[in-house]
Amino acid sequence: MVQITRSIYAKGETGNVDSIKTTQAILIGIDNASDRSEAPLKGLESLASYLIDTGY
Repeated sequence: MVQITRSIYAKGETGNVDSIKTTQAILIGIDNASDRSEAPLKGLESLASYLIDTGY
């Protein structure tokens, strides 16, 4: 598991879990792919950045 300031990324045998904390919310993304694709993570980070920029 790797922890960065606002994010936690975890990789399992059958999928991945990404979580990002904003000011008022915690976003959780679950990916059932066995390989680490960047597309779901980029979407989650984009949503988190938007929410942070708008104060949520």
